[in-house]
Amino acid sequence: SYYVFQNPKIVNQYAAMPSLHFGWDMLVAIALVYNTRSVVLRVIAIVMPVVMLGGIVLTGTPILGATTLTTVTTSGGTALAGTAGRPAGPLTLASADTLTATTLTASGSNGNGADQPGGAGGTLSITSTGGHVRVGTISAIGGHALAGNANGGNGGSVSLDAGGVTPTITHQTVTTTGGKRIGSGTAGTGGDISVADASLLSAATTIAAGGGSAGAGTGGHVTFGDTVDSSGSNRTLAVNTNGITTFTGAVGETFALTSLATDAPGSVRVGGNVTTTGVQTYNDPLTLLAHSTMTGTTPTFGSTLTGGGFDLTLNFSGTTVINGAAFTGINQFVSGNGGTTSLTGAFTTTGAQTFGDAVTLAGGTTLTSSGNHDITFNSTVNGARALAVNTTGTTTFGGSVGTTTALTSLTTDPGGEELCLRPDLTIPVARDYLASPRAGQPMGFCYLGPVL
Repeated sequence: SYYVFQNPKIVNQYAAMPSLHFGWDMLVAIALVYNTRSVVLRVIAIVMPVVMLGGIVLTGTPILGATTLTTVTTSGGTALAGTAGRPAGPLTLASADTLTATTLTASGSNGNGADQPGGAGGTLSITSTGGHVRVGTISAIGGHALAGNANGGNGGSVSLDAGGVTPTITHQTVTTTGGKRIGSGTAGTGGDISVADASLLSAATTIAAGGGSAGAGTGGHVTFGDTVDSSGSNRTLAVNTNGITTFTGAVGETFALTSLATDAPGSVRVGGNVTTTGVQTYNDPLTLLAHSTMTGTTPTFGSTLTGGGFDLTLNFSGTTVINGAAFTGINQFVSGNGGTTSLTGAFTTTGAQTFGDAVTLAGGTTLTSSGNHDITFNSTVNGARALAVNTTGTTTFGGSVGTTTALTSLTTDPGGEELCLRPDLTIPVARDYLASPRAGQPMGFCYLGPVL
């Protein structure tokens, strides 16, 4: 903010350095010792630099104990005509106890004139070594290029790290987007965002770290190093970046989120369960880092889902759409929670597949357990499409098949241990198949009730 009122050539960029705080206290102490006969003042003079030095050594800044700040800004200020955008200064806050801040801003300013690039956002490091971190909105945005041919400024990085026995980081929206380019310039990169400890969302939250010019610049990575939960009431969370978004721990498991959304392009990695009271929307490729149970109303998988050999459970009360070609590398799969699972394509898992809710065939569907485990339908199956089930384990149809909308065909491979069917099938030839259980039924065939 100095840049707004001062010529940048005479600004002391280091005036907030902790060493200068100590130096100032030392100069005051020397002046008091040599210029006063008061014992009290001399004692204060001696104690002041000692206390300041201790604070700096312990925290890295002249802050002792719990700290509360309102608005802290190190933005570059408006660029003079015909000059590049001003870069923001770094912002480092550290406390030995809980650190609270309302608004933190370290954004670069826009270029002012033809061919003038935007300024870079500053680096923000907010740390508590022995307490929690509680912040409001954080901005470290790269400035835009506005005329001619010029680059957008890079977004700054944000690091939030709490301490203590059970550290938490309460936060709201964080923005580190890159600046927009102009002409043949290069879009600014988005800054990385790291939330090291358990994250608590105190408001509807958007985390934005995308590259400038709508993702033309490289996106920053967003990393939640622990769990993510709502605070106070259910909160929405949207993460927008064309970099990598990582949820290391469970999301909404202690206090559910209202909704979770990630944008495209980019990718998202999930390392635990995800619980929302509403929708979950994954517009970019999703990779599992651990077994995961996703619970909510309706999920949207706008790209691929890679299981990484882990189990996946989808418990949604609405419709879960699975395009088999987009779901790969899953071990065991389970769906449920009273909704509907819509299937199409070839869906292959290593382990068992269990469909606990009603299944609708949106296209020709082939279900395969490559590890020869059971495939089970606990509810109805409908849809004027072909269904093939391939496993040497047991295939079970525990609900009616085709009673609402008849299937085109049903095929099971011959190597299965057992095929269990309800008798109220309306697939062509299925009734004939069931109608003669005493006339050469295949080995391992069973039916779940009397033949009609």
